[in-house]
Amino acid sequence: MTASTPHRPGPLDAPFAQTVRALLIIGACLNFLLLCGYCYLRWHPISRPHLNRVSLRLLVYSQVANVIFCIILAVGVNLRAGPTPWCSVIDTLVYLTSMFSALIFFCMALNLQLVLVHGVNGRMMEKYYVFGSSILALVCNITPLAAGQFGWNDVGHSCWFSDPDPAVRMRWLIGTQSFWVLSTAFGEVLVFLVIIGYIISQKVAIRRALRDHAEKSGNSTHSTPTGDWTMPSETPIGQYRNIILRISLYPLVSCLTNFSTRLLDLWQAKLQAGDPVITEALWRMNVADAAIYALRPVLYFCLAASDPVRGFHFDSAELTLVHRLSSAAYKRSEEPGSRRRRGSIGVGALI
Repeated sequence: MTASTPHRPGPLDAPFAQTVRALLIIGACLNFLLLCGYCYLRWHPISRPHLNRVSLRLLVYSQVANVIFCIILAVGVNLRAGPTPWCSVIDTLVYLTSMFSALIFFCMALNLQLVLVHGVNGRMMEKYYVFGSSILALVCNITPLAAGQFGWNDVGHSCWFSDPDPAVRMRWLIGTQSFWVLSTAFGEVLVFLVIIGYIISQKVAIRRALRDHAEKSGNSTHSTPTGDWTMPSETPIGQYRNIILRISLYPLVSCLTNFSTRLLDLWQAKLQAGDPVITEALWRMNVADAAIYALRPVLYFCLAASDPVRGFHFDSAELTLVHRLSSAAYKRSEEPGSRRRRGSIGVGALI
């Protein structure tokens, strides 16, 4: 059986649908438990001050969207099995919640860059993150629904973009879904590289400041302008590996989910344009696409759990580290003939 052979329903079709539904239920339960843990810690007076973080609140918004995504897709498996009136509504809600989650994760990465590198107040930007993500997700999904583009796809035998013209279907797919989601994934990778470059540049700047200070004062190279922090002997990546790991998880998960699902969507649209029959290749792509969508909430749970569970005790160390970087840079900027760096920030602005 070749990839171009028309697909015939077999014994694996039904178990596959059940597996996808099981993964969605697991993802919904895990993310719901995570949100319950957040609510408990938010209610507890001791832990409440540690939750006053922009990135954590954005994470909660994203996880709420993931829970809704899992519930709608798990409940709508049967409703999306044929050309029913629910087909377009469920598709809209599924794409809406998944896009909102992707945009919020991008805003989390962007917030780290704006705060750490550019000294922007993250709390002031929070409303723009949420408002911008909500508006973009609504426009990109309500527009095709109002235009009648969501519905039963006769070629793929699934709820998707339903225009009979392959060129029109491809334009709607790229303009309302693929372009924006792929852009967030590219943006997260770019933000990650910018922050890594900033951390390394800060390390180089501090070493230069310490060397200049040692030459002027005659002290050893391990004395610092702050007077209470010894010079670390590790490389920049080794010294800041916890921060780098935390930031790198976001583009990693985006690459695994957003890149793969959107590229599969585009490839499926291309195959449907060339052959209006469900071939084995097209069916296998549908299987892979649905599996990744089902695994997406579980992966995001693992990503989210690695942030708040570690974050309540990790963030204090991180803030101290950033404060040391900023203090050293500030001291250097106060020296004659130097200019204050824009990236020198306070601890309060980071959260």
